[in-house]
Amino acid sequence: MQWDTLPGTVSLMSRQQTTLQNFMLLKSSSHDTKTNWQTYANEHNHSYSLKFQAPHYPVIEPNGKYLQENYLPQNNPTRLYNYQNTQENQNLSRSIIEKINDSLMVYNPSLVRWDWKKIPAPHRIVLDGVLLDKKAAQEAFRVTYVEPPRKVAKPRLEKKRWNYGGSEALQLSEAFFDNWVKGGENSISVLSDLRVNANYKHNKIEWDNKLLHKLGIISQQEQRTRINDDVIQMTSKLGVNASKKWYYSALLDFKTQFFYGRDAKDYSKILSGFMSPGYQTFAIGMDYKRSKDFTVLISPLTSKVTYVLDTVNVDPGRYNIPEGQRSDAKTGLSVTSAITAKVSHELTITSNLDYFYSYLDDEGKSQLEWEVILNMRINKYLSARLIPHIRYYQNESENVQFKQNLTIAFNYTF
Repeated sequence: MQWDTLPGTVSLMSRQQTTLQNFMLLKSSSHDTKTNWQTYANEHNHSYSLKFQAPHYPVIEPNGKYLQENYLPQNNPTRLYNYQNTQENQNLSRSIIEKINDSLMVYNPSLVRWDWKKIPAPHRIVLDGVLLDKKAAQEAFRVTYVEPPRKVAKPRLEKKRWNYGGSEALQLSEAFFDNWVKGGENSISVLSDLRVNANYKHNKIEWDNKLLHKLGIISQQEQRTRINDDVIQMTSKLGVNASKKWYYSALLDFKTQFFYGRDAKDYSKILSGFMSPGYQTFAIGMDYKRSKDFTVLISPLTSKVTYVLDTVNVDPGRYNIPEGQRSDAKTGLSVTSAITAKVSHELTITSNLDYFYSYLDDEGKSQLEWEVILNMRINKYLSARLIPHIRYYQNESENVQFKQNLTIAFNYTF
């Protein structure tokens, strides 16, 4: 309770709502409401928990001659003094103060603003299985409640239409012999495997572009350094979405090598070179894309042209090109697939298959090339690679060609 500095006045700290148990509200000087109060009291069973509106100028008039003669000053200097003295007098019993409060209710029913029985019960609040009263619940929520963050609408960022990436694998192998009784030949080989891609995607259009460059060099003690692997391949595939996983597609592929390929027994004999041979493929068909790591293009209409431009050093007949010509074109069907499967965190298998069958050729020439890469990860930059490669070109040989590399590779992905 807070007292004003003006003599004879009092203001409560909260003038809006107080309880009779906490504050002593004082009786007004008029008694004309007694009868109304008695009627009201008979209809309502009031308790001391009723809520009151504190008056601006509380007035106390002690009830009873005994109280006035024994406990209050005779001079009665101010009403405020009487009020304070009554509340602070230790000689007054609690029952007398309650009678004063009761008398206040009887003579001032207008001060009663709410009947306790008419106030709605607070909501039953359960927290962690414990029923809380209103005050405890408010305190609990004040401590435990955390205002959720406001939802901020994510800005709509336009997806990039072009995506670029690639990888470089540098593979090394080495053999060294010194005073080895059983014999042996020192050798060292290096193989670079560079793969770059640039892919475009917007609405229903997808355009995939790939570049592959492989170059292998081997050096042995009794032989000259030579190229043992040389491939340059560029592939571009344009697709228009037809359904959820199917695309109308057109593919253009070009493959050749940079350096001369020589006979293993006769170094002076040149077997291949740049654009000798060179392969150009154009295919139209349907492309099935289950995911970015699984694509199969089926083309019933494929044109494949084989070139041998260096007829001075390379024999065109070695690649079944008619005598006196530098190229040979065939039409047929083709199947091209690129599948990558991640068996585990350490093992990834990549399969690249290219099959062509010339159904307009009387001899029905077939061309098959299948490369499988088993990449066994050691750490972020180091892996072991096993690469079996099968090649069957009827226009080159009736035999199945096979080569395999097993190396430790240093990998870099960008």
